[in-house]
Amino acid sequence: MEARDDVLVTKVQVTVLDEGGQVLEKGEAIRSEGDWWEFASNARGTMIIAEAWDVPGHVGRLVA
Repeated sequence: MEARDDVLVTKVQVTVLDEGGQVLEKGEAIRSEGDWWEFASNARGTMIIAEAWDVPGHVGRLVA
C-alpha cells in the first residue's frame, strides 16, 4: 500500500476483519521503497483497515 504525508509517515498498521467485524489479523506493515509499505497476510477477511501515523502523531485511516 502507499502511505504518504507532507512530513513523514512513521508507522502503518493493518487490520483484517471477517464479515462479522471480528479481527482475524492485525500487525504493522514494513516500509518498502519511498512511500510504499508491505503487509503479508494469509487471513481471508472481508474488510481491511490501514492506519498511517505521521511524525506529530496524526492518524490517517482507509477502510476497504
